Amino acid sequence: MHVVVIGGGLLGLTTPLSLSRHGLTVTLLEQLSASGRATSFARGGMLHASQANPWDEPGVFWHALKMLGREDAALLVRFGALPSLLGWGMRFVRNSRPDRYRQNVEKNTRLAG
Repeated sequence: MHVVVIGGGLLGLTTPLSLSRHGLTVTLLEQLSASGRATSFARGGMLHASQANPWDEPGVFWHALKMLGREDAALLVRFGALPSLLGWGMRFVRNSRPDRYRQNVEKNTRLAG
């Protein structure tokens, strides 16, 4: 079996090592010149067909507001960072519309499958 791992963060580097020890062929794709500069910088993630739903699901805006300022929040956003996150946040919320969310789940499922 051939497995493709996207991103050379902590999870992206250790997963191919473990898979290759079990006899699988692994290709690691990293867009930057060095590992650990993107995914490990912000957050780790896994794209799998059984977990293809994006975080920006319908209603996420209200969930995010409830998490604002909480250190233990799944989506940790500090008040001081809000101005610089405005553009990203607007795109995030826009993609939480039911039609866009459905399209993104389908895209992720195809990518993960």
